[in-house]
Order: sequence, then structure tokens, then C-alpha cells
Amino acid sequence: MARQIPFLIALTALSAVFLHAEYRINSPSPFAIVRTNWLKLQVISGETDPRPDSIVYQITYPDPRTKSDSLLNVSTAYPFEYLYDLKDMHDMFMTIRALAYAHGSAETLGLEYGSGGIPIALDRTMVGSPMTMVSSYWSGRTGAGAYLESNLKPMFESQNNNVQCASAWNSDSLYFMVRVADANVMTVAETTEAFGKEKDYFRVLWTSDGIELCFDVHRNRTEWKELDDFEMLVNVTGAYQGNVWDQKEHTLLHWGNGCRVAVNVSGTVNKNDDIDTGYTVFIAIPFSGLKYKPVPDDILGFDAQLFDLDTEHGTVFRTIWSNSEQSNNDNPSEWGSLVLAGKGMSGTRRAVLGVTAGIFLFICAFFFLRNKKKKPIAEYSPAIIKAIQYIRENYKNDIFLKDIAGASGFSKAYFSAMFRNETGQAVIEYLFEVRIENACRMLKETTESVTQIGYAVGFKDQSHFTKVFKKKKGVTPNQYRESNPQT
Repeated sequence: MARQIPFLIALTALSAVFLHAEYRINSPSPFAIVRTNWLKLQVISGETDPRPDSIVYQITYPDPRTKSDSLLNVSTAYPFEYLYDLKDMHDMFMTIRALAYAHGSAETLGLEYGSGGIPIALDRTMVGSPMTMVSSYWSGRTGAGAYLESNLKPMFESQNNNVQCASAWNSDSLYFMVRVADANVMTVAETTEAFGKEKDYFRVLWTSDGIELCFDVHRNRTEWKELDDFEMLVNVTGAYQGNVWDQKEHTLLHWGNGCRVAVNVSGTVNKNDDIDTGYTVFIAIPFSGLKYKPVPDDILGFDAQLFDLDTEHGTVFRTIWSNSEQSNNDNPSEWGSLVLAGKGMSGTRRAVLGVTAGIFLFICAFFFLRNKKKKPIAEYSPAIIKAIQYIRENYKNDIFLKDIAGASGFSKAYFSAMFRNETGQAVIEYLFEVRIENACRMLKETTESVTQIGYAVGFKDQSHFTKVFKKKKGVTPNQYRESNPQT
């Protein structure tokens, strides 16, 4: 026994050194965006740290087949690197941690971001959904509910459900009506769930029949949700909650106190021996709640989900409007688009022009038509809408006609003619228009120099920026800033 004591002391010392070794996951980095079919896993340590006997990587990911999280274990020996093949996996969010084994002890790495480990995103599509919904301008002459009901259009089908939707907007709010045909309207009691390390709690409403609307108000198409990405959940009981979070900072906020929500159920809830008609959801969302000032013809990132509780199978079926993977629906870069259609001509003006005759009014009508405003984006062809989306998302970069035409799927020559025919202006003029609009916003809202702003909106030459700005606005950038002081 006496001879074993030095050995036990040495083993204890080695274990103590091991437990205090500075092992860390070197790859992937936290919040990495994986664009290929290969994921490199690597653990490194300091030069003086003892070498582990082995490393076991644990990958946690949502399994669409089981509708629950799955755990994958990958064991490696020195040099503790592994290339994992992702080609059979959907785009999704996953977490990775590592177990470092030595001398009978184990240390778990990557827990500084939560019990699951380091978060990463698989996003190999790199193209947003082409799905586009038009929100028409509502003048307020009729009730919002009646206006939306008269404009309901098919949205998608899910299992045995048929979903219709209509949207409208005005200077104050964004309105939606969603009608769900469902033979069995079901709900369960609400629960709460913790978010991140902060242990902020939010109500879980997606375990019952209901809908979720998502908004990327700046349409910056980030892979991780930020504080400009909003979601609104409503279930058949009329319970609702708005959530917004910064996934990287583990920040969770609630919003929606100023929203108006109403749910009308046609049938009986939680009764399987009858046949229900379904339910209708009305939502009015103040733009102030989205921290957004509406602009006609603007495009927001948008997505919608339907939750359908099936008590027989003990699960909730989800259908996503953008057709993105269920495991990746929290990725704003995968969402579709919501177009705030511009204000139309008033009915009175149309009537006057329609019934007035005579040469004088004919000439007036001639000049009116010749100088008419551009039609709303919602009325453009899908190819032109895609091109406009591409310009608005990439105006800060060096983009060329071939890039914009490629986004619409046509040759440069054909696309140029089509763009001018539908919008009334050349592609380069529209690009300059978008750049100048954003320059005006920055001149009013920031203290950055004119040179910095010109560069930020895509102009690499200061004199060119000033020349284009003056042509569009009639004044120089400095003069515009002086006449539009920050509030």
C-alpha cells in the first residue's frame, strides 16, 4: 500500500492539472455560418497543457423525423480534428460541445453559450424565399376587418387545413386577417420556456392551433435573429405574445402591448366528436411597435407559420409559408417578402377623369398620363420584384447590370428593356435612387461625414456622389443636412 501512495498522488496531480487545462473548441467558432457540406471540428489546448486521451464531440440538432432534438457523438484521437459530412442534413441551427477525457476525468467544453454548447447555423441555400405577399394601402373608408375579408386570398394548405390571408397598411398600423379552415380546433394549456443564460421566460403558444407572423423590418437578411426581427404568435384562445431577441447576445424582449388581436372560432374547441369550420384571426400591429416608419413600396422580410395540434398523434404540425425548412425557420435570411403597396389614386379622381369630356380635359388627361407616377411595386412582374429586392439588399456593394439581371433570370439586354418598360426608368437610375434615399436617411439620422455616407451607400467617388445627389435632390449633401437637422 505504501508503494501505491506516490502513484496515487501523481495521478491526483495529473487529474488536477487536466481539469485546469485551457482546452477550448477552436472550430467551429461561436455563431459560425456553415456554407459547405463539411463541418470542421477541432479542440486545441495551451502548449504546456497535458494532452487528453480522447475528445468526444457532441452535436445537438433538431430532427425533423422525430420532431425533437437528436444527439450525435463523434469520438476522435490526437490531433483531435474531425471533418463531419453534412450533405444529408437540412439547413438548421445546431449546438456543439466537446468532452475532453484524460486519466478517468472529463471536462465539458463550449458551455459558455448554454448547456447545448456553441451555436452554429447551417445555411447553404444563401437565397431568400421567392414568396411575396402584398400588403395593400387601406384608406380607412371602410372598417379594417371588412376590407381585409373582401381581399382574402389563398395562402397555403397544411394537412387538412386551408389557409387564406389578407394584409393592409396605413401610416399607423399593419393589418392582417388569417382564416384557417380546420375541422378540429384544438388547444392546450400555456407553458413557459426559458431563453438563454438570462433565464428570461416567454409564453409557449405554438403547442396549440394558431399562427405566427415574422418580420425583418430592415430586411438585412441576417442568419441569426437580431433586435429588428419580430415575431407575433396568436393561438385560437386569443392569447398572443410578441417576441424579439438578439440570439448572439441572449437578449429577449417582449412587445405587442399596443396590438389589437381578435380570434373568432367557428365550432367548438377541444371537441373531437363534431366538425368545426375553423377560425379567423385579426391582427392590427402599430408600426411604432415594430420601430419602423412605413414607406410606400418598401419591402420587409416576412414569414408566416401555421400550428395545427393533432391530439391523436400527440404533436403539432407546422407549415411555413416561405417553404423554408422547419429546422431553419428562425433564420431571417430564409424568409419571403412583404411589399407595402403604394397609395392608389382616389376614387373621386378616377370618376372625374372618367366622366369629363372636351378637348381641354382631354389635353389635361394626356399630360397626366404622360407624367403619371410609377406604379406600385406590387404590380410589377415577379422578375422585376426580384431585381428590386436584389438592388435594395446589395446597393452598398459594387453591383453591375449582369448581377441584377441574373437575379431576375434574364439576359442583360432583355432585362434592361423589361425594367424600363415596367418602371419607366433605367436600372442604373433606380440603383442611384435607392442609394440616394438611404444617403438622405443617414444624413438626417447620423453624424457620419458626407464622405463616409457616400461610401456607405455604394459610391466610391466623392465627387460622383455629390453630382448624383444634387441631380436627384436639387441640393448638395451638405445643404440637405443643413435643411434637415437631426431631431
